[in-house]
Amino acid sequence: MAVHVPVPAVTVPTIDVPFPTQAGTLGFENQTGVQVSTALTQADLDARAQAALAVDAAAAATATAEQEHAAAVAAAAAHAGDATAQAAVTSAQAKLDASRAAAAAAKADQDLVIATQVTVKAQADVAAAQTAAAAAKKAADEAAAAARAAADKAAALEAQAAAATGAEASLKLEAAAQARLEATAAAEFAAKAQVDADAALAAISTIQKNAAKAAALAGIAAEAKVSAAVAAAQTGVTSATAKLNELQLAAKAAFDASAAVQAGADLALALQLKADADAAAALVTEWQVKLDAAQVALTAALQAQLDLKAQLEAAIAAGVALAATLILGGQLFTGINITKLTETAVIVLETGMKLVGIFNGKGEFEVVDYYRADANGVETLAGELPPVDLALGDSSDGGSNLPMLVALAVGAGAVGAAATATTLVVRRKRTHKSAHA
Repeated sequence: MAVHVPVPAVTVPTIDVPFPTQAGTLGFENQTGVQVSTALTQADLDARAQAALAVDAAAAATATAEQEHAAAVAAAAAHAGDATAQAAVTSAQAKLDASRAAAAAAKADQDLVIATQVTVKAQADVAAAQTAAAAAKKAADEAAAAARAAADKAAALEAQAAAATGAEASLKLEAAAQARLEATAAAEFAAKAQVDADAALAAISTIQKNAAKAAALAGIAAEAKVSAAVAAAQTGVTSATAKLNELQLAAKAAFDASAAVQAGADLALALQLKADADAAAALVTEWQVKLDAAQVALTAALQAQLDLKAQLEAAIAAGVALAATLILGGQLFTGINITKLTETAVIVLETGMKLVGIFNGKGEFEVVDYYRADANGVETLAGELPPVDLALGDSSDGGSNLPMLVALAVGAGAVGAAATATTLVVRRKRTHKSAHA
């Protein structure tokens, strides 16, 4: 049974900030659904524009690499058996692969910029909703107090009117009637204020769920950026190596040609070939430096990936192991063994599934989404609630099954002290009670 959360009576103007969901290893596609009310700043817009420029530049570089590859293939076909021409084809293909990987990395960086902004805005929305709820409660409390005072005043005047006689009684009755009208109006106003306060309080849950999804997607974007950077660095090394091989073959050919005419009478040709050979040698030296730089970049990218993996594994190790009540699809499931990673992410020990949601005021974890891996093992948000058996497993099964690598919310950090999350085994009791029970 679905849980319906009322919308607050008063809302701020909402702008739709498209947020991508991950579709592949190196990027995001298909703009979808996280809305925020907090407006983008000029700095946000500038960051987006800069990221978009980088994506456009990478796309242009890829288009150029495609043209160069086609030209190299055509040249090699015209010079069958020419080792230098074949090396040029290999080099052009490696450059094209590197350009495509660099374009994917630029897109991943753009996605992370957007994801981080949306997460920050969603968190600001939560804070604004909490402030609005507090203000609505204060207004409701004041209205209730005023209604009580008006009712007391009306009751007092009615008592006085009942005790009065003659002309005074008529005046008292008139005053009492007016006071009762005011008391009724005050009571109606107080009731409406309480409805607004209840709606504003309930709306916090909806906004918190929105922020939980945004944070999860930002974590995925951060991991995707690291993976894309590694791929770009790896193809960069391959491209530089292939280019260096091409230039070395070209330099050898140039020196051989120069040496062949040294003994000849054509001094001008000899000088030209010598200059060509020197230029080829200089290119070899230049690209050796570029290859060294590419290898340094690859080492840094791989280290960043290792650091992220260590951070995520540390977060799991530091997670709080507990038996909790989960709300899934409008039903309560008690005694579920989980590891609490953050306020919006838990892992079910029995199945190893990572769930996204929020803890309510009763300490129950309401599930709003879950992580699943694609064929390449890349984690994404499913965009829906998980099937109960898939998420919670069977109560007859025991043990724990923690994934080695999960994407945490950007800036969320580890929660709680270190706990024996990987060894705690408590059989859960599964109840199918309504979340409203």
